[in-house]
Amino acid sequence: MLLGFASILVNPVSAQAADSQCEPGTAIPIPGGFKKIRIGDVDGFGFGEGQGLTAAYGGPVNQDGQDILTTRDFLPDFNSDGKISNRDEGDPFDNRSDVEIANNYTTGVGFTDTGSTGSEYTDLSLGKVFGYKTSSTYGKPFPGGDPNAVPYKPTFNFKFTVAKDKLPQGTDLFVNILLGDYDVEPAEVILTSADGSTTTQEFTASAKGKKDGRIQAAFVSVDFSQVFTDKGDVWEGSLNVEVSAPNDPYLAFDFAEIGTEKIPLVPCPSNKPPVTDNSIPDQNINPCNGFSFTIPDGVFSDPDGDPLTYTATLADGSTLPSWLKFDGTTGKFSGVPGDKEANSSLSIKVTASDNDSGETSSTFTLNVGTAPPFTISSGGTVTGTCVLPPDTNNTVTIPVKIKTPESAGALPLDVLLTQDLTGSFRDDLPNMRRLVPSLVSGLKSKQPDTRFGVAAFTDKPDDRVGRAASGYVYQTKLPLTANETQFQNTVNALSVIPYGGDYPEASLEALLQVAVRGNSEIGFRKGARHTAIVSTDDSYHKAGDYASLARVPANNGDAILDRNGLGEDYPSVPQVKAALEKADIVPIFLVTSNYTSVYQGLVNQLGVGTVVPITANSSNLVDAIDEGLENVNKDFTIVAVDDDYSYVYSIDPGQFKGVAPGSELTVNVVLKYSGQGNGDQITIRALGTGDLVIDTPIGVSF
Repeated sequence: MLLGFASILVNPVSAQAADSQCEPGTAIPIPGGFKKIRIGDVDGFGFGEGQGLTAAYGGPVNQDGQDILTTRDFLPDFNSDGKISNRDEGDPFDNRSDVEIANNYTTGVGFTDTGSTGSEYTDLSLGKVFGYKTSSTYGKPFPGGDPNAVPYKPTFNFKFTVAKDKLPQGTDLFVNILLGDYDVEPAEVILTSADGSTTTQEFTASAKGKKDGRIQAAFVSVDFSQVFTDKGDVWEGSLNVEVSAPNDPYLAFDFAEIGTEKIPLVPCPSNKPPVTDNSIPDQNINPCNGFSFTIPDGVFSDPDGDPLTYTATLADGSTLPSWLKFDGTTGKFSGVPGDKEANSSLSIKVTASDNDSGETSSTFTLNVGTAPPFTISSGGTVTGTCVLPPDTNNTVTIPVKIKTPESAGALPLDVLLTQDLTGSFRDDLPNMRRLVPSLVSGLKSKQPDTRFGVAAFTDKPDDRVGRAASGYVYQTKLPLTANETQFQNTVNALSVIPYGGDYPEASLEALLQVAVRGNSEIGFRKGARHTAIVSTDDSYHKAGDYASLARVPANNGDAILDRNGLGEDYPSVPQVKAALEKADIVPIFLVTSNYTSVYQGLVNQLGVGTVVPITANSSNLVDAIDEGLENVNKDFTIVAVDDDYSYVYSIDPGQFKGVAPGSELTVNVVLKYSGQGNGDQITIRALGTGDLVIDTPIGVSF
C-alpha cells in the first residue's frame, strides 16, 4: 500500500488465529431458525470471482478458484503499479448497488430487520481518493459525507428481532467481518449494546501476510445478552459495531454480520448447493379427511451428500396458515382444514437447505375442496369419519344424502299399538278386536316382515288425575312378535278401567316409556321402521301437571316407574322428543277429531310424527293406521343423537314435508369443535329411515 501520510506506521494485525483450518463454528441447527443477520451481501466486494483482475503482487486476485473473492484472495490493482494506492488515478472502486447506498440493505436467515444501517460502507474503497474528480467514484455519496475526514470509524448498526422458538437463549454469537487491506494494530472493534454500555474487543483475524491488498476474515465473540433483550414473543437484537481504523487511508468491507457461526479464517471447501431434481406434485384435499403429505424422495438432492433440512412458506414468502403444519426434519405436511379453507388454493414453496448457505426450492399447489357427501341408505346404517379442526371458530359442512323408502312398506315394520284404556275407550274395544285380522293382513300385504306389539296406558293411580285403585301410566302388554295369534289374544284380553279424575291422560308419559324400553323390553329391531301408534280420545298430561298436585321431583326419563308413577312428575315434551330420537321411533297419533289440533301441536314440538283422525268407536282403525304409515313415509325429520359434546352445530334443513316416495334428500350437517373432548361418535338419524354414524376425532396429526 502507498500511504497518504508519511507519519503513519503500518503493522500487521496482532490478534491472528492459527491460519490452518476451516472452522465454521458451532451453530445450533433449527429448521427455519436464526443463522445470521448480515449488513451487505457476499459478493466478493462487488467483483464476484474477480475474473481478469490482477493483484498488486502480479498474479490473479482469486487464489483458490472459488466462485467469489473471499479470505486469502486480493483486492485488485487496477493501474498495475504493483501496489494498492491511495493516490489520484490509483485503485479506488465503488461497486455498491442502490440498496447498499441507501444504507439499509440486509441479508441472512431467520430474522426480521427493524432498521439496521451500514450497507453504505460495503463494496467500496474507503479513502481520500474517493473525492478526486478523475476517480471512478466521483459523484457518488461517501459514508459520512467527507472522504477527507479520515481517520474515521466505519459503523454497522444492527437492529432486528428473532422469534424465540428460532433461537435458544444463551446461544454463542459472533460478529463477523470480511474486509480488505486492513493494516491497523491492534485490530479493534467498539461494540455498543442497547443499554448504552460499550466494550472494545480485539479481532481474531486471518493472517494478512506481506502481500499488499490481502482480503481477511475477522471475528469477535459476543455474549447473547450483549445483543438481545427479552421482548415477550421475540428477542430484540441491537448492537452498534464500530471498526477502529485510525489513519488507515485505504480500507474495504464486503459485509459485516452477527451470526451463530464464526466466519472461517481460511477458505472452506466450496459447497455445492442442493438441487431440485423433480417437482413436488400438486395436492388435492378435502375438509373432514384431514391432510398428510410428505415430500417424495427424489425431489431434492445434495451433490455433496449433505443432509437436508426443509422450510415451507407460501410462495410469496409469508408464513403457512395456522391450520397447516410442516415438519422441517421429515418434510411432512399435516393439517385439518374446515369451511374457512374450503374451495381455495395455496401455492406453497418448500426450500431445501444443506445448512451451509446452500439451498434450492420447489413450489406446488395445495387445493382444498369441500367435504365429501355421505349417503344414508333406506333402512341401513353407514359409518364415516370426519376430522374436525381444533379451531372452535371453524366449521365443517358435510352434505348428507338420504334415500327415502319407495313405499310405506319398503322397510320391515315394527308396529306397537299403544292404547288408551280409560273408560271412554269401552265402546272401541269390540271394534278393535274385530279389526285385528284386517289390520294384520293389510300391513303384511305392504310388508310381509311386520311385527306387532301391544302397550297400554291410563293415568297415574291418583284419584285427582286417574284411578287410585286401578290406574297405571304404562304397561307393555305384548312385546313385538310375528305371531298373529298372540297379537289377537292380547287385544282380546284388553280391558278398560273406570273414568279418572280429569280428562287428560298419561299418553305423553306412556310414549316416553315406549322410547326408553324400545330396544329391550319391547324389542324394536335394528333396520326396521319403528312406529308407536298412540290411540286416544283425550289430551295429555305434561311436566308440571302432577307436581302442582303432589310434591314430587321432575321425571328423570328412565324406564323405572317410581311408585307406579306416583313418585315423579309427568315428562316434558323435550324429554320425550330426545327419547324418541334416540330410539328412532316415529309416533302416529290416532285421535278423535276434537283433539287433532292438540296432538298436531305436540307433533310440531316433537319434530316428528303424524296425526290421523279416528272415529269415536275406532271403527276406521285399519284405514287410519294405513294413512298414518303413508304419512310418515312422506315426512322426514333429521336429528343428531349421541352428540355428547355438542359437535353438531346445525342441520339444514331438519325436516322435509310431502316427499315423493323414493326421493333422494340432501341436508347439510355442520360440525364444529365445542372445546370439549377429543372426539366422539355422532349419529345423524333420518327418523324411521336410516343412520349415519360419524367418528369425529379432533385435529389429530397425520
